[in-house]
Amino acid sequence: MTPIRAEIVQSEFGKIHRMMAKDNTKVSGSENFCEKKIKVGNVAVNYAETKTRITEGPTIVCIHGWTNNWMGFIPLGVELMKKHRVILMDLPGYGDSDRLPKYSVKILAEYVNKFIDELKLKNFYILGHSMGTFIVSDFLKNHPKKATGAILVGAVVKNGNKERGMKVTEKFYNFLDKRDRLKTVAKKVVDKNWYAYLTSKYVNMYKFDKELIKNYGTVGRKKASKEAYVQMGADIARQKIEEMIVGNQRPILFIFGKHDKLCSCGQAKMALKDLGDYGFVEIEEAGHIVTVEKPREVAELIEGFIG
Repeated sequence: MTPIRAEIVQSEFGKIHRMMAKDNTKVSGSENFCEKKIKVGNVAVNYAETKTRITEGPTIVCIHGWTNNWMGFIPLGVELMKKHRVILMDLPGYGDSDRLPKYSVKILAEYVNKFIDELKLKNFYILGHSMGTFIVSDFLKNHPKKATGAILVGAVVKNGNKERGMKVTEKFYNFLDKRDRLKTVAKKVVDKNWYAYLTSKYVNMYKFDKELIKNYGTVGRKKASKEAYVQMGADIARQKIEEMIVGNQRPILFIFGKHDKLCSCGQAKMALKDLGDYGFVEIEEAGHIVTVEKPREVAELIEGFIG
């Protein structure tokens, strides 16, 4: 593999970056973050970090979910920034990061690894939400001693009764990936605000809040490439977190909303009970996107875990 190198990108991205910075100021909490770009090999990776630099506590690097970007972490980031330097990454293929010719959990996890190297992070925790938990798990598997610890929020741990559904999902997205027109149509549907509201109301949230989804759940899905959406949909359907974290050498905290319809805290405990000494916590009155519904409670659990 060609070594991946990085450098801070400035003027060549200036116009686009300024436009995005202007738009982001409309979202509550975004004024606490500064967007930057760093070049990893020939791929420009967009990220946001807290404007106030904290040097005492460990840094927290956040990896977003399947249909989001760094902006989905704003509510949680605002809570964590009181004691930590917080870095919110746009994965390649998502947000304002460059696109790749191909996407998989392994490929994106390696970009996360090189991104961390170029920022020269030492004492840091890595946090993943939903799809991000797969990427963080692969990162831990291949770089077991790099992070101080990990937080997996809304991890989709696949016990036996989910296997069949995951195989059907994988086949569906593989089918789309081979048909560009259908892939385009599927992505256009996912980009619609009504689709974000529908999935939030009936799948992702405990109590539907249109304003929260409008602010933190619609921008990222529009900015994801259709290739990333389809290929990651197929790959996360075939991955198993319980297999990825076997032999893990760092502490992991699993956080769930009590009403998470994709995977419950109890299901995760059962699937992972013999694989390591992990912490499991669930938060009342929250669903799959607990980072948006209950950011303060999530931050308090993370503080307790780190402390």
